[in-house]
Amino acid sequence: MSLSRQMNENLDSYLKQFFRVTDGRNRISAELTSRVNQIESQIAAGTVDEAAFEQLIYELVTELDEHMFMWKRLSRMRASELIHQGQHNLYLMAAPDVKTCINDIFSLKTCFLPPSYQLSLEENSDCHHFYVIHPDAESPISHIKDDTVMTLSLFIFKEVCGDDFDYTEIWVPKSREYFDEAIVALCSKATVKKHNGPLTVVIENELFNRKNEFYNSIIRDATRASIEMMLRDQSNQLRFSDHVAKILKESPKPATLTMEKVASLLNKSVSTFRRLLAEENTSYKELQSKILDQITVQSLLNSDIKIDALALKLGYAERSTFERAFRKKFGNTPSTIRSYRDRITSDDKAFELNEIIQNLPPLPESCQALIKSSNNENFSIADAVKIIEKDPVFCGRVMGLANKSIYGRTPKDLHQAISRNLGLATIKNLAIVYGAKESLSSHIKGFEIDKFIQAQILAPIIFRKFVKHTLGREFKDELITQILMFGLLGFLVLCHNKHDKRSYVIKQFQESKNLLNFIHLLNAEINLSVFGTSVLLLSMWGLNPQVIKFLGQLEEKLSNVQSLRQTEDIILITFATSLKLCFGSDYLDSIKSHANQIRGMDFERCWSDAQALYDELNS
Repeated sequence: MSLSRQMNENLDSYLKQFFRVTDGRNRISAELTSRVNQIESQIAAGTVDEAAFEQLIYELVTELDEHMFMWKRLSRMRASELIHQGQHNLYLMAAPDVKTCINDIFSLKTCFLPPSYQLSLEENSDCHHFYVIHPDAESPISHIKDDTVMTLSLFIFKEVCGDDFDYTEIWVPKSREYFDEAIVALCSKATVKKHNGPLTVVIENELFNRKNEFYNSIIRDATRASIEMMLRDQSNQLRFSDHVAKILKESPKPATLTMEKVASLLNKSVSTFRRLLAEENTSYKELQSKILDQITVQSLLNSDIKIDALALKLGYAERSTFERAFRKKFGNTPSTIRSYRDRITSDDKAFELNEIIQNLPPLPESCQALIKSSNNENFSIADAVKIIEKDPVFCGRVMGLANKSIYGRTPKDLHQAISRNLGLATIKNLAIVYGAKESLSSHIKGFEIDKFIQAQILAPIIFRKFVKHTLGREFKDELITQILMFGLLGFLVLCHNKHDKRSYVIKQFQESKNLLNFIHLLNAEINLSVFGTSVLLLSMWGLNPQVIKFLGQLEEKLSNVQSLRQTEDIILITFATSLKLCFGSDYLDSIKSHANQIRGMDFERCWSDAQALYDELNS
């Protein structure tokens, strides 16, 4: 079966997404690997057979036991990725409400399903039922096609309605052999029921009719013509004007492309060229104007081209002239249209960070074993010694740290280092901090990770001194210790080589004179959160949920420092102090200013003790 270019791009994207979500390339047999390579070559050449592609997916899904692939993908989906895959996705996201969006999905169903499949919508008194009707001869992956429609629709409906949109119920065919409710629960709170019918989702009427707060008719109008042309291409019914439009869209400077030049490229005389366009009730000038409008809006939405460069591409000598013409035609500035793209892809930064975290190497086995022991009340020092002795690197680090005068007398062996010098709780915390270093060090360049790890180890020791001087009591709260040692670990993820803002993050950290201002700057300028990223990292490692909850609350309070409790103030001062000591950061004035606002805190004494502790740790 011959497939259109758009369908080949969809299949290529589908296969890449499958391996991205399932990590399947490293798990399949040599024979399947060979067939995958063959199919990929056919997709690239535009010669792939759809039936062969479906059979391959079926075998991959079966071998890898990934029948819920599309539901897994939903939790990792992002708007910019869908927009890049096709204008139809952007068109759907810009719908005025879910009702309109579903009607559009019906008209665009060939972007998701073979032509023989049908979509259906039934209205009831308080809800709507949305489902897929299969042809008599189903494909081997019919259930995955069902899932594709329902998961993509759910993601798009959330873009239209808001993050609180969800299906009320999901009705699963009793005949379906594989359906894991636990995987669905990761992305939907809908109640799952079995029934004697097709895969069906139930949508409440209130959500079905809810208006899109960010509805933008300009985007819908600018993408509609491209979508109509795409559909004609899929059905091999391109018009003459479509071929003209393709030339204009592929030209580096479409505004300067003359009618004579386009006619020549299509091997037509100018008179024939005019006549063929007139038969479609259009002219070259009118068509060129429409295509320039499409290019303008699509460039603002789908690329990072500078507005100045876009103005030149469209034939304007100056940006200001282009902006005036744009406002006159669309009623908005180019920046306003681009901000719409930024809104619908605002969660992509979180997705990118989550993807980096998900792809980190696993923590060392010793670290994983110590984390698992946290729930074992009978876990002993002897058990810890057995685990640590199997990891010479971590064992050496524990002994080296226990030998520091800050922890007391030199221990004779590992058992004594834990029982007398460090303590079992500290050992578990050190395993995570050093585990983070092992997991991330090979992925970070241009940043002194050793100094950063040292700052995390130093922080709880400094905090104990600060609390004793300020509050007049000993500090023994294990939760706060973990917050101090783990709270900034997310910063290492922000410095990861694959994070596109890493250079900016490192530069701002090195130049910052105030830790709080640095945290605020990342949040305000590039919508990144140090504590929020730490939460993502700690959640993946399955660490103490109370630590995660505390960091989340601390993040919220930073927008209003007056709401911070005294302990939280001292935590932030401790973070800044440990970083100042280990990196030589220019934080001293801001630390002193912050400390002077805390009742009972003697900054000079606290700072002197902190310096002494740092010297002992480095002796």
